[in-house]
Amino acid sequence: MDEDGYPTDEELLKIREWKVDKDFDIHELMDYAYSLWRYQDENYFKRIGNSYRLVTGGWSGNEDIIRALQNNLMFWLMYWESSDRGGLHTFCKCGDDNLEKYDESRIYIKALDDAQTIVNKEFSRWLDDKDEEYPDFGNIKKEIYKLREANK
Repeated sequence: MDEDGYPTDEELLKIREWKVDKDFDIHELMDYAYSLWRYQDENYFKRIGNSYRLVTGGWSGNEDIIRALQNNLMFWLMYWESSDRGGLHTFCKCGDDNLEKYDESRIYIKALDDAQTIVNKEFSRWLDDKDEEYPDFGNIKKEIYKLREANK
């Protein structure tokens, strides 16, 4: 942490890049997040079995940690349970369904990557072809639909 107690860019990057795979231990990542959390003694970061209840308390350093967890897409897809007004966030390792979530999340991330590639390709084509006023969004939808059908 820096001299004011805020997590550093390097610490936040470590959270964002924390490897989440089938051998992932949620408790290791959450222990690391806890080490950076402000207001630890006031029940703002609480573990209950395999669940975690985090309250940012409005402190921007804690909110940075939540954003870093959210930017770790695989972690967020598999373990995020809820976020509520006031900075309350709940995460859970809820049994074996996390392995199913892991497989579904990998497929979802691949689909997002494929869709982004299609969009980028269509926009590049549109930028090169000055005759069209707008990109062909219908073509983008068709290409994404074909990808979805091929991955069933």
